[in-house]
Amino acid sequence: MEPTQNPNVQLLNALRALQQGNLAVRLPAGQPGTDQEIADTFNKLAEQLSQLVSEIDRLMLELANEGKLGGQSEVKGLSGAWKHLQAHVNQMEYAMTLNLRAMGERAFRALNPGERLPGPGIPSNEVIDLGLAIHALACLAEQNQPAS
Repeated sequence: MEPTQNPNVQLLNALRALQQGNLAVRLPAGQPGTDQEIADTFNKLAEQLSQLVSEIDRLMLELANEGKLGGQSEVKGLSGAWKHLQAHVNQMEYAMTLNLRAMGERAFRALNPGERLPGPGIPSNEVIDLGLAIHALACLAEQNQPAS
């Protein structure tokens, strides 16, 4: 934003940029009185949104690229709807993790009757491990189908 612009025009331009997804937009410091309070509040909002989006991106990449379950979003200072949104993202991640791990445990027990579940060891891609276990179960079921 150009510091020589009218503060209302600066705010309008910044709001438009934020609305269009530009989370890097900030209002300049050094404005008189209330204009500086508005700039500080806008900049804090833009920073919190940026952090929240970054955290959700991080969780998605951990799951999609590493198969890592159980991640939680951590953005300090959120309140109201933003805190509520973060809580829902974390609840969704937690529920998905519990369900996928339970499926993996059931698949392991079906493929390895009587064996104890392996404890924590070498970090693995839990999503790929689950997919492989389900595939193994499907192959086993296919082999046990009576010939038609």
